[in-house]
Amino acid sequence: MWPTTLTSSKGWRLKKIRTIFERFDINKDAGLNKEEAGSLMRATNPVIKFSKEHISKSFDMLLQVYGIFFDGEKGITFDRLVRSYDDGFSDLDREFAALRLDLKPDNKDKAAF
Repeated sequence: MWPTTLTSSKGWRLKKIRTIFERFDINKDAGLNKEEAGSLMRATNPVIKFSKEHISKSFDMLLQVYGIFFDGEKGITFDRLVRSYDDGFSDLDREFAALRLDLKPDNKDKAAF
């Protein structure tokens, strides 16, 4: 799941997505349910006041487009989140910055550079 060394921008990208995913998977069930996805939407777009209806419709749209990556009640899986960023559904770097998250390479990462 995690690259052993982050020698590429893809490795850093996956690490960013994993960090976001783990931050919002509050119940640690390996999926972002509608409430957790709503929290992610609100946190990455603080100026916009999302209604429950808007969040529900956005979640349902993701389900239609990426249904194969949904896991029952768990909701959005990590793979689905990666795919949505890859497809341009959201801007990973903008969202990562909005969340004020920071990645620092660990010893394995430093050795790779």
